[in-house]
Amino acid sequence: MPDRLFQDEPFTLVPAADRPEPTFWVRRLAIVERRSPEAEPIRVVGLHKGLNIVRVADRPAGETRPVGHSVGKTLLTRLIRYCLGERYFVREDVTARIVRLHPEGHVLAEIVVRGVGWVVVRPLTDGSRAAAFSGRSDDWREGLDASKVQGPYADFEQALAEAVLGGLPPLHLPDAKRAGEWLDVLGWLGRDQDCNFTHYNVWRSKDAASGSREHTRHDASLIARWSLGLLDAAETRLRAEHEQLLTQKDDAERRVREETEASRAHGTCSPHGSRT
Repeated sequence: MPDRLFQDEPFTLVPAADRPEPTFWVRRLAIVERRSPEAEPIRVVGLHKGLNIVRVADRPAGETRPVGHSVGKTLLTRLIRYCLGERYFVREDVTARIVRLHPEGHVLAEIVVRGVGWVVVRPLTDGSRAAAFSGRSDDWREGLDASKVQGPYADFEQALAEAVLGGLPPLHLPDAKRAGEWLDVLGWLGRDQDCNFTHYNVWRSKDAASGSREHTRHDASLIARWSLGLLDAAETRLRAEHEQLLTQKDDAERRVREETEASRAHGTCSPHGSRT
C-alpha cells in the first residue's frame, strides 16, 4: 500500500545547455598579512563550480570534546559576502582585535562573472570601498601587486550587478522607497546564521552587523520574486503606478486635514459648508 494518497509526478531537472557555468561564482579566497607581491598567504580556500560543502576535519582518535564550532565556517561565508559587496564581515569589536593582530591584513578573491575572471582586494580593517580594489585577472596573486590590480572596487560591483540584474525589470521597493539593487539580492542568497530561520523573509540580523539594509517582509518577498524572474515588466509598472496613486491619496488626505484644522482654528467654514 502506498504511503501517500497522491503520488508526486516524476521530476527531472535538466541543466540549461547554453549555460556552462553560473552567472557568477567564487573560485578562490585568500587572506594575507599585507598587500605585497612577497606576502605569503595565511590561508587560501579553493572552491569549484557546483555544490561546495564546508566541513570540519574528522575527530581525532580518542577526542571527546565537541567539534564543529568556532572553526571558521561562518567567517568564510562572511568574507565571501564581504568580497561580493557587503560593508562589514565582523562586528566592530572583532574588527578592533583584527587591527591589533593584522593591521595590514587583506582578503582577496577570485570571482568569475559571466566567464570573466576578476580579482577583488579588500582590507580586513576597513569596510570603506575607497580602500578596496578590483581588476580583471584569473590569479588572486596579481591582487597583491598594486600596479596590476588597481581599479576601483566599483568597477567590479558594476560588472556583477549588470550580470545578475541586467535581464530583470526595474524594481521599486515600496517600503524602502528606493530601487532594488545587487546587495538586496545578495541578502536573499546568503542569510545570516544569526537569523536562525526566524522567517523565510528575514535574512539579516542586527547582531551580525553586516552593514546591509534590513527589509520589511513585503519588500523581501518582492526581492525574492524579482530575483527568481517571477516579476515581469508589466507587473512592476502597475506596482509603480499603484504606489504613485497611494502617494497622491496620502497627500490629498494630508491637505484636507491641514485645511480642516486651519478652518477650525480661524472659525471659518468647514470643507462641508457648515460653521464652527
